[in-house]
Amino acid sequence: MCRAWGWALVALASGLSACGRNREAPVDTAGLTRKLADIIATCATASGRVEVLRGGQSFWEPLAPGATFRSGDWVRTGAQASARIEFLGGGRLELEEDSVVLVERPPPAEPPDPSLPLIRTALGR
Repeated sequence: MCRAWGWALVALASGLSACGRNREAPVDTAGLTRKLADIIATCATASGRVEVLRGGQSFWEPLAPGATFRSGDWVRTGAQASARIEFLGGGRLELEEDSVVLVERPPPAEPPDPSLPLIRTALGR
């Protein structure tokens, strides 16, 4: 019986020492930096049905405070809903109920500062 416990302890110790080794793939920090640089705004508040259609996606998903926006994202509010978008370059946009807006980064030539976002209102106030 002691011999069985001895082997169990050796196996457990071997497994624990293997767990301590870092076998994860290297992190692509350049790719993460690019993705973070693409963020141009955040959702400061959202009340009621507020949704986002991400650039390149074909479905709307619920939006919560803290969410981030990149160029090409659409935001919409439902009946009796509202949201506030804060831009990283400064400024904000208050969306009232039944609004739809497209968040875009303006072309590099106009205005000269590409960090300033461009908003296009499709519906609403």
